[in-house]
Amino acid sequence: MATITITRNINTAGTILVSMFVRNSLEFRCERGSEAGTYATVKFGDYEFRAIKEYIYSTYDDYVIDVTSILPQMDEIPYDVDNLPTKQITPVINLYNSSNTIIATANHPLILLSFGYDEIYNSGRISNVYNKGVDRNIYHNGKISFFWKGTSAVHPITCGGVTVNYEMYADEINTFDFSLIALPKTGTITSSAQTDLSIPIYYKPPYGDEEIAWLNRDGCWSFWNFRKISEEINVEKSNEVETYYRTNATTISKSRMISAQKTVLHAFDTLAYDPTHYSYLTEIQESIAVIWNSKLVRVKECNSLTAVCKQNLRFNIILEVDENIAGY
Repeated sequence: MATITITRNINTAGTILVSMFVRNSLEFRCERGSEAGTYATVKFGDYEFRAIKEYIYSTYDDYVIDVTSILPQMDEIPYDVDNLPTKQITPVINLYNSSNTIIATANHPLILLSFGYDEIYNSGRISNVYNKGVDRNIYHNGKISFFWKGTSAVHPITCGGVTVNYEMYADEINTFDFSLIALPKTGTITSSAQTDLSIPIYYKPPYGDEEIAWLNRDGCWSFWNFRKISEEINVEKSNEVETYYRTNATTISKSRMISAQKTVLHAFDTLAYDPTHYSYLTEIQESIAVIWNSKLVRVKECNSLTAVCKQNLRFNIILEVDENIAGY
């Protein structure tokens, strides 16, 4: 009887929360006995991928599959800043015989896909997010988000000696709006319902009226207010076509542009909380999702040098937005 044994899980960090954007692989051994011409696949939802037969032995084979480019295709880019559910997947390993019939199946443990990621040659961030809620300090404008591994229910949430009851959602990035809850805005958030939870938060009154949100390296939303300082419209016209008129006297144009593309550049500035927060702001340019004015936007340009002193905390950013324009 054929069997499958997983020798290296996708979730090697020790938690079911797994980054979609780092190098990763799955390894397993298939005991096939005397069967010849066998091959193995791994299914992620509705998609099935063939694994590489790495070593061949008399009665078993070792397989490996690189999931680095597979996992990012399993989830969609978020487009709003509400609670962010994690995509849940249970990969299925199938062993086939030479007649394309499944002779053995094994389920990989459940994984939750995270938009967060570690730096190269580093690990630990995603496991900290899973256990503590976040890996780093949260600097906020009155809104925060963090991962909750507890149950879906109303739970006590504590900060600065004040406790409120708040409805939490299991295995999701939960968003808090401090205008709706009576908690101190600076301190450390904990919960008796999840003893590992530990979220250092730092609040600064909004510098401007424009809120920009982005997915940070923890895979959670960051919120900060900016001041809008300018707006520039760029229209790129193309496809010039000659026009026809019966006489020169009635001609009003020899040609016209019948298609166009319009983008608007919005420039903002803000003041960071401290040099550490400034370095977090520079990471906006690498975020997979930046949202302003309820639109998914692109970062055209922003500061990239980290501040070295408290007197140099002004941060500038230019966002690019596609807009409609009359064209054919």
